[in-house]
Amino acid sequence: MKAECILKGTIIQPEQLESTMHKELMRRMVELKRTGKYVDLITLTTLPDLHSFGGCLTSRSRNRMRILRNSKK
Repeated sequence: MKAECILKGTIIQPEQLESTMHKELMRRMVELKRTGKYVDLITLTTLPDLHSFGGCLTSRSRNRMRILRNSKK
């Protein structure tokens, strides 16, 4: 997947998206592009807070979520 093609020539702004998760992901993609970094799936998976965009969780993040879930029971 090349996310570059999504940004090239688009007039869509992050604020126009409905989901908070999608807005933030679009902001990150725009920022990567603005700073001259390549925007692709590999680059996006290296974001430190990938889980907040619906991406994979690290074992540390999974443990934190498990603790939070258990504390709400």
